[in-house]
Amino acid sequence: MKRIRVFLLSFLLSSLLIGCSGDSGKPAEYSLAWKDQEKAVYNLSVNDSVISEVVFTIERTDDSVYKVDSYTEVQGGVTNSGAFVDTSSFLPLSTYYIQKPPPEATRKETEIKGEYQEDVLKLNINSEGKVQEKEVKLPKNIVDNESVLMMVRNLALEEDFQQSINIVIPVSAQVAPYSIKVVAKELVEVPYGEFEAFKVMFRYTGKGSVPDMYAWYTADESKIMLKYVNQNAKFELIDYK
Repeated sequence: MKRIRVFLLSFLLSSLLIGCSGDSGKPAEYSLAWKDQEKAVYNLSVNDSVISEVVFTIERTDDSVYKVDSYTEVQGGVTNSGAFVDTSSFLPLSTYYIQKPPPEATRKETEIKGEYQEDVLKLNINSEGKVQEKEVKLPKNIVDNESVLMMVRNLALEEDFQQSINIVIPVSAQVAPYSIKVVAKELVEVPYGEFEAFKVMFRYTGKGSVPDMYAWYTADESKIMLKYVNQNAKFELIDYK
């Protein structure tokens, strides 16, 4: 069986040549929708075939600091990524991405750690036994890639809502400008149930071409993510608590 390589929440392929964005428009306005000790489990499908589960957890680690974590295991390989977010400013504080290949694989583990400072992300990248230090210059209005699907829950989603943001992608040490727009309010059925939801489109607004992505969030104050579609990959909610 051909091995399926899944890079969880690599929002853009790391090979894309994406430059640092400039002004992303008006600052995003957030209001905390997260709750301490949230856990959401999704079926992960590729080409409409379920291959694994993705587990998101949200945990308050300090008065205003929350940890957003995602974990998946596919054919013996594990991907674990996340970010710490200061909800007094809704800015990322740190980020991490760990990919452990299956035991029989020849390639080695990849581990990326990043610390956000005022205008720069400092990365420590350990890949294939080699360690690199990188810095990513940061524009305004940033969201860390490893938390972005959950960060959208803190936006004031409503019909015709639109917001520009800059997504910082630690895996590729890049920043990508995106427009987040509510394109519909509709009933969505997932294994967990049927809900009225906002359909949110993620559209890349930088140079080059990147396919649009979509996510559906419940049309209530919790704004739970029900579904996410990125080309042939799909998450669908199967459990939440």
